[in-house]
Amino acid sequence: MKQAFGVLLTIAAASVQAATHGFGLRPTSLPVTRWPALVEQWLGSIGMVRNN
Repeated sequence: MKQAFGVLLTIAAASVQAATHGFGLRPTSLPVTRWPALVEQWLGSIGMVRNN
């Protein structure tokens, strides 16, 4: 189990390094563009921020 976790961390680190800085923040036609608004909505639903 410990070895498998290490492999997963290695894969995750490689994935993060391959992504560009600010991915998903610039408006595009991709669904990932909506993630900031969805996070804000979720944080509001659990009382972490006020929804406007």
